[in-house]
Amino acid sequence: MIRVRGARAQNLRDVSIDIPKHQLTVFSGISGFGKSSLVLDEPRPGLHPADVEQLLALLDRLVDDGTSIVVIEHNRPVVAHADWVIDLGPGAGHGAGSAVFEGTPAALAEAAATPTGKHLAAALA
Repeated sequence: MIRVRGARAQNLRDVSIDIPKHQLTVFSGISGFGKSSLVLDEPRPGLHPADVEQLLALLDRLVDDGTSIVVIEHNRPVVAHADWVIDLGPGAGHGAGSAVFEGTPAALAEAAATPTGKHLAAALA
């Protein structure tokens, strides 16, 4: 299970939910703002770098129009482009599952306290 507790952003107000792993999960409800949410799980593999730039530009436009977007991704340029990063760890596989960092990509790179932060810091140096 992926646990979200006390979420507070746009349409989520103090929501606590368990999201089953390895299943398609749909969140439904009436949106008071008339906006939508989008979740992408590793959209980058197989894309040419120019296509990644186009994807990021499209996501920017959707966010500017009020769409909430969550992207699950390991690619440095995509992580660096994000407005907000939630770094899961402390390791991979069975060692993962906890939020070890939450903040901007710049703050993650500056802290370099996690493998993702160190990887991002090296890429931005």
